[in-house]
Amino acid sequence: MSYDLRLLGERPLDLGRARSALAGAHEATGDELSWEREALTATFLLTPAEIGVGVSGNHAPRADRARDFEELLGVLLSVAGRIGARVHDPQLGRDLGPEDVPAAVAFFA
Repeated sequence: MSYDLRLLGERPLDLGRARSALAGAHEATGDELSWEREALTATFLLTPAEIGVGVSGNHAPRADRARDFEELLGVLLSVAGRIGARVHDPQLGRDLGPEDVPAAVAFFA
């Protein structure tokens, strides 16, 4: 299972601030970070135009995938707020706010 998300801004994103806000993520390569939980792995590709987020779920129980994805969405919404970006969910076809988390979690899990 995979899922894609994007952090988008009206102007170039502050990647230094984004890196520091992505607590718990570790560097995979120069412009890529990885964030791992029990039931999923998220890879962040940082560019000034956007931060692409690729999420891969494992074969964990649905409740575990839902829990970890909800945590990830909380992190992304917080990061977006700190860097003046929005979280876009191509699967749902819209930008996400806190009220959209249950729908995105249900779609992912």
